[in-house]
Amino acid sequence: MPACKMLDNHMCITVNAKWRPCCRFNEHVQPWSERMSVDEYTFDDYRNSDFYKSIKAAQETGWHEGCNGCKVAEETGNISTRLLFDKALSGTPNQVEYIELSLSNECNLACRMCGPWASSTWSKLVSENEDIIRPFQKLPLASELGIDFLKLVKTIDLSKVTSIKLLGGEPFITPQTTDFLKYLDDNNIIGNIELQTNTNATFFPKKLEKYLTKFRHVAISLSFDGVGAVGEYIRHKSKWEDTLPIIHQWKEFYRKHQYWSNSLKFASVINAYNVHHLPEMVKFSKDVGIPLSYNIINGPNRLRLEALPPQYVNDIKERLNTEATRNVYKYLEQMTCNENYLKELAEYTNTLDEITQTSLKNVNPLLAKYLDKL
Repeated sequence: MPACKMLDNHMCITVNAKWRPCCRFNEHVQPWSERMSVDEYTFDDYRNSDFYKSIKAAQETGWHEGCNGCKVAEETGNISTRLLFDKALSGTPNQVEYIELSLSNECNLACRMCGPWASSTWSKLVSENEDIIRPFQKLPLASELGIDFLKLVKTIDLSKVTSIKLLGGEPFITPQTTDFLKYLDDNNIIGNIELQTNTNATFFPKKLEKYLTKFRHVAISLSFDGVGAVGEYIRHKSKWEDTLPIIHQWKEFYRKHQYWSNSLKFASVINAYNVHHLPEMVKFSKDVGIPLSYNIINGPNRLRLEALPPQYVNDIKERLNTEATRNVYKYLEQMTCNENYLKELAEYTNTLDEITQTSLKNVNPLLAKYLDKL
């Protein structure tokens, strides 16, 4: 029985200012019109909603469809988010101990697995290019998003909170992050909390270092989806030559705070564009001395591994039959390719390549060849 303590001890607010079960939950299983806004509903309202109750009920006998990311992780030998927090959380009903919070969707990149709801750069792409609007719901742009966290925290008991995870956009860009960290410091909460966050490693937040050092613990995940040109292709507007020095700045930060050992890692999303490249990512991780943690993408469908052409999967999967990547190999072995997803992948790739003036052929000519045949 996949009981999940996060349903009792966790609170999540996504970048679209809606309540969500957790950041790994697949939001697409719930219609946009039925999602509950932070401005209109309290956290207690959300926990008492029929939708939230349906998730808890489903987990008593099996897996809720929105929890497929954790299901896949566990079936392929990875540590899922559910398992990760099984030991960290108490399981005491209705006691907030862990908060995932997105303050804004400000971001300087437009990653291919992302969208306008989580990146202001993506918002700009969509507003300037009507061709790409179709794959996305018509969602608010960056200037319309963001939450009043001071209003929010007045409705929540923070006394039992031990962990906070800042979600993006890019957390170290938005001014709200500075305000939030200052609030935790001014209210003498900061020393009780472990801070977790992902950053796209395009800059180092020197001005926030005075707050970072006051947390009980800081765990930073550097978003990493490919070495060199592959990473630049997936994470549009990033430059590998600029990213490398930032990686080493984070290493130096953790060297100075050795009591936070093993708290810096690379975090990767294995998707249709980079699954072939995973061995190179593993090697880079070992060479630079930062551990690599990755999840197989759960959505959107156009970037799932099931979207890949069957012939392409056969061509690449043996290079993944290694100790470090065998769980992905096993996933490729047991999955079923989906023709509808494949058509979406081809259309999305062609459209985004044209808009961003990039080319899949330059970074993955084999996949480009198969997509061109469609």
